[in-house]
Amino acid sequence: MSLVYANVKAAVEAILDVGVLSPTTTPTEAHIRIWMYDAVTIMAELLPVEQLTWLMRTTTGTADAEHVISTLDASKVVSVVKNGVECIRVDRQELQRIKRVAPLMYNSASIAFAIGGGDADGGVTKIEFHPATSAAFTIKYLSLPLAAASWNDATNLVPPDTWLPAIVDYTVMKAREQDEEPEMSEQAMKRWQEKVQITLGGGTIGTKGA
Repeated sequence: MSLVYANVKAAVEAILDVGVLSPTTTPTEAHIRIWMYDAVTIMAELLPVEQLTWLMRTTTGTADAEHVISTLDASKVVSVVKNGVECIRVDRQELQRIKRVAPLMYNSASIAFAIGGGDADGGVTKIEFHPATSAAFTIKYLSLPLAAASWNDATNLVPPDTWLPAIVDYTVMKAREQDEEPEMSEQAMKRWQEKVQITLGGGTIGTKGA
């Protein structure tokens, strides 16, 4: 099941003991919503892909040299298959070198791809293929989650309810951060990340969604 924003908000209110969060409380409800979303995006970076199936999306088509993925949608490419072949990921600089000096290194049975037009780990804009043959492709990628304010009415791109404790912990931590020394805040963040990886990632500390 997916989370409901009102449930997370109520849990945070109970711990902070500030009454009903609103635009005039400290922290404000707007701050709480931002921290909830921050928690989810950080968790999506920390956890292995197997824990992020609710974010998985697929796009298909036929392309020659490249295929554009919306920067408003995609956050991380998981796999690329073209012409029935699992493509080999290389960085963009390497792909350009391959095109210039080793055109025979890849073929229809061994296709390379690179992420171009933006940060390779986020803000994906396009997939560049080599060789640039027209063939059917399937790209699996992680989409960005919905903002907390939309969790009540949505069924897609909403965190699973098993994430509630970690999101509440993070939100409360950020709310109390203003009263702590920077070193204490850093330590609290590290402990929270480790707890997330152990409880939700199966103890895979240091493993990130790919």
